[in-house]
Amino acid sequence: MSSQKLFWPSFIAWTLAAICVTATSSYVCWDEHSDPQVLRTLTTLTQRTLESLEKSVNEYRQQFGTYPKSLAEIRRARLNNALDGESQLKDGWGHPIQWTSDNNGWLATSLGRDNQPGGVGLDADMTSENWRTVDTRPTFGQWLRYGGGFGMLLGCGLAGVCTFGIGAYQVRRPPNIRPQWLIVLIEIVFTAGVAMLFAVIISVMHIPNGH
Repeated sequence: MSSQKLFWPSFIAWTLAAICVTATSSYVCWDEHSDPQVLRTLTTLTQRTLESLEKSVNEYRQQFGTYPKSLAEIRRARLNNALDGESQLKDGWGHPIQWTSDNNGWLATSLGRDNQPGGVGLDADMTSENWRTVDTRPTFGQWLRYGGGFGMLLGCGLAGVCTFGIGAYQVRRPPNIRPQWLIVLIEIVFTAGVAMLFAVIISVMHIPNGH
């Protein structure tokens, strides 16, 4: 096969291999490290606050036979230490816990990081009913912005660049030593695998860690 005919298919193949390495290793990094300690702590604080509030409401109902109409009633009954001296109960993000109640029950809600109704990941609403099951795992974008993912993504991009660089060298080899398609394919798979392994090692070691 002539060098001119092999150049563009090889170039496209190596480009796709570099993109595949970057995308796959980035996903692995996010999947393994999307819930760093600093964000997990904020989520855990919210969960503990709602759990503590649930116990306080149950104690209040046992004592008075009804649900409290407000957090102030729980505070006056001295059933929750977190409310002592505080006018509002706050979640791990520092936002006030929303409270609603009627004769049939009650609901406490944390509106998440953005303090707005709805949302996903860190912005998901966590309530006294769903705090055990709600998925607050950061989205890919939230991981990049708040979870130190940018540094690891940079390492994944570097692995992709290395893959493309090796491919560029292979494409530019003299025609008399240019391999056939099977050898080119083997080189692509091997180089992509090594580059992806390199990216995963970077992510596991948190180099760079983005903090």
